[in-house]
Amino acid sequence: MIKAVYSEHTREDGAHATGVLFRSRIEITRILQQLARDRAVLSAEIGDAGQLFLTRLLQVDPAGEFFVVDYSEERRANTALLEQLSVVFHASDKRGRIEFAATAPSEAVFAGDPAVRFALPQALVRSQLREHPRFKIPLDASLRCIADSTGVVPFEARIVDISRGGMGGMIYDPGIKLAPGTILRDCKIMMSGSKPILADVEVRYTASVLQPDGSLAQRSGVKFLGEPEGIDALLGRFVIEFGDERRKS
Repeated sequence: MIKAVYSEHTREDGAHATGVLFRSRIEITRILQQLARDRAVLSAEIGDAGQLFLTRLLQVDPAGEFFVVDYSEERRANTALLEQLSVVFHASDKRGRIEFAATAPSEAVFAGDPAVRFALPQALVRSQLREHPRFKIPLDASLRCIADSTGVVPFEARIVDISRGGMGGMIYDPGIKLAPGTILRDCKIMMSGSKPILADVEVRYTASVLQPDGSLAQRSGVKFLGEPEGIDALLGRFVIEFGDERRKS
């Protein structure tokens, strides 16, 4: 079993530079099976509390369309995971970073030990790593995005983490469905005291999540198409204004 950790987890090195989106069941299965052979660590952030579920892949069954992961040693993490509708797993291999959304977690048994079973993901992203850090947004920072602001049906999303490469977490209304590969034009990123930033983005994954109050929401990770003007100044605010808080965590 992998021991879970609990922290503020406000910064993560390894934001996206370039990436490949896989939808082929054969390719997705091949990548997951390699992760299982390598005993690679998978991580999933559960909710907005910074709780991480750390695990390893135990089994990938393409015929049954499911995969199985090990339990964490932390009971709270296991319980919280099984309460989710879906989670986003992250892993790394020699070629870079791997990211995918997994749905329908259920209790299982593997080799006589407790485990968790998921449906095989519908999409998977493999990204090269780069040096730019990803910043988790403090709740009091209120970083928002008007997605597809010049489109037919723009909508507002709360940004929970951001880097120069994109936004790893946009939280928005559960009635909106964004498929991987969707392009959103002229997204307006806004924060009090900063000039709005316009960006075109590509959706990399989408997952349904439970909010702390028990309500449902959608979470998507998106990649910037090009580097938005003003992104360095915005990220600089997090370095200056919230640097002390990150160092304490």
